[in-house]
Order: sequence, then structure tokens, then C-alpha cells
Amino acid sequence: MQVINRFNTEIDDQKVRVTLATINADDAVILLEQNTDNRKLRQAKIDEYRRAMNRGDFVFNGDSFRVSDKGVLLDGQHRLEALRSAEEGVTITVLIVEGLDPEARNTIDVGAPGTAANLLEFGGEDGGCGRVGHGSPSVGSGVGRARGLSPPPEGMG
Repeated sequence: MQVINRFNTEIDDQKVRVTLATINADDAVILLEQNTDNRKLRQAKIDEYRRAMNRGDFVFNGDSFRVSDKGVLLDGQHRLEALRSAEEGVTITVLIVEGLDPEARNTIDVGAPGTAANLLEFGGEDGGCGRVGHGSPSVGSGVGRARGLSPPPEGMG
């Protein structure tokens, strides 16, 4: 893992670490070791992400890998599985948020699913650029999902 930036903070008495990093297949394997309690994998989604990663079309969009304060992966298993099986040398830039309450899982991917109509809203038939992001509507996930918003930490915004 090549760390670009990292900071530790406390939110509501909860210690949270946020890391911006470039990761590869070996890093994905390590993170997937923390995937002990997650939903069933969807192979079609993994294949779609892997193809985008192999083409260099997987766009960093700020969606994070989320890990509980118990060390359990809460979000990101499909992206990590795709990276693990991507071509040698493929890397992606990601945010990793660690230290979350395990109940945070109940707020992930609960919004309305993305639709083809959303693509048109975002700048054209292919969303403006034809590239795939971590939760872009072009890959059918995440539009309108619940998010906790807070100002960026000092020096980050």
C-alpha cells in the first residue's frame, strides 16, 4: 500500500483513521482477510469492476472502503475482489476509513439504486466520460445512498 495521506480523528468519542492510498492486488488480499461478515458476492459486479480496472477506467470518486472498529470489512468487497483478480500491476487509488461502529453497515447502500436515466443527468449517455467509478450509476450502485457529511479536517479542504 502506498499511503498518500493519513489522518486520525475522533467523531462522537469514536477513533477513526482515514487513509488515502494506492493499492494493488496484494493489498486487496490483506483487506479481504477482514471480510468475515458481508453479503453474498455478485460475480457480475466483480467482473465489471475488474474489466474497468484492467482498462484503466476505474475512477477514484471518493467512495471508501469501510472497516469497523472490530476490524471487519463493512464495504468494498466487490471492488477488492475485482482488484485481487485484476491483471498484474493494476493499482487503484482509494480511501480507507477504519474504526467505524459496526452498525454503520446498516446505512451503506440503502439509497435508491442508480438507473440509466441518472447517466443522462450526469452529463450524457455515458455519464460524461465513459469511465467507471466506485459507486457510479454506470455500474448500477450508490446514487442517493445515505452518507454522513462533515467538514473536511483542517488542512484537507
